Amino acid sequence: MTVRLAPPRMAPGSTVLIYGRRHTVQGFTRTGRSFLPADDSEAEPVEITFDRQIELIRQLKLTSDISYQTIPDSVRINLTRDLSVFGDVARMEATARFAYCRAIHELPWAHRDKSAHVGPALARVAETEIGKTIAQPSFRLAREWYNRWVGCAFDIRALIPSTSKRGNKEARYDDWVYAEIDKAILEVHANCTRGSISQTLKRARQLVRLKVDKEGRKLPGKSKHILGRGVVEDRIAKWAIMSSWPDNGMKRRLGVSCG
Repeated sequence: MTVRLAPPRMAPGSTVLIYGRRHTVQGFTRTGRSFLPADDSEAEPVEITFDRQIELIRQLKLTSDISYQTIPDSVRINLTRDLSVFGDVARMEATARFAYCRAIHELPWAHRDKSAHVGPALARVAETEIGKTIAQPSFRLAREWYNRWVGCAFDIRALIPSTSKRGNKEARYDDWVYAEIDKAILEVHANCTRGSISQTLKRARQLVRLKVDKEGRKLPGKSKHILGRGVVEDRIAKWAIMSSWPDNGMKRRLGVSCG
């Protein structure tokens, strides 16, 4: 099972993943290189020695950002959410998938791409209590899980089953509702104060009610709360996987400001 991961570029300004988190290569230090977390402007640079860099690369814990870009959006969204928000069934299935991935990872490197060796390893897991919770995967499916798991720095959230392709394909709300949710995110969450999801949800409900009162629209949904927390969480998660939050020009067009 060849794990197709591009080798990380270490030139200053390049982006790499360290334990699944984006870092920008700053440059050389006396004993190694300095890396700055790319998702936190106030974070301190991290210095990693040359020997430790080689060790992390061999363990596939320091990888190229390109490998992260190949991960499906649904998986990248899951990586932004806490494991506890997923249901018991999803966590149990992810745990079972992890057991199969770990069995592959425990094989010698040269055997992980050979069905003759991977097949018996999968069969052994299928006989265990956790392995019996899901059907034994085929070699091809197990390879997909394993590559995704490794590409996400061995994060079990990468193995959460995706439900984005199931159920009703139509949008739950009209476009104007999502526009008001986005405006609430800009006002409360995607700014220098970074308000909580609960605060963002409260503001989104207020904006939707104001829109309804002003334009005589029909309230969305059947619940008295209008919007659920899940739709705001999903919207924030989708924004988080973008390259950046909307710029100040977008904020001005929407009539909001930062602090």
